Amino acid sequence: MPLVSLTDVLKDAQAKKYAVPGFNFHLYEDLVAIVEAAQEARSPVILMAAGTCIKHWGPTLAAALVKDLADRVDIPVVAHLDHASSLELIFKSIHAGFTSVMYDGSMLPVEENIANSKI
Repeated sequence: MPLVSLTDVLKDAQAKKYAVPGFNFHLYEDLVAIVEAAQEARSPVILMAAGTCIKHWGPTLAAALVKDLADRVDIPVVAHLDHASSLELIFKSIHAGFTSVMYDGSMLPVEENIANSKI
């Protein structure tokens, strides 16, 4: 199934009153295990790339691997960039295929965090 947006997954979950699990991954084996378990449970899943994963793989490879695994199953899969502090990384990740991003400006002065959050 093609990757889906977090908004679509959460709208359905809210309407039908169920939770959607989200898991950070670091290795390809993590991704495979998470997707296989979600498929077995017949549950949508949020695959969250953060920190060392993105530093090691970069957004293009991370998005491609998540997309490849999502294409092999028939459950909704969200490719989520988690706790990104760089707007450049966020935009690169969106262009690479991530369907959800979380901006984290918590280390910035509050005014700069608010301004960046409005972008």
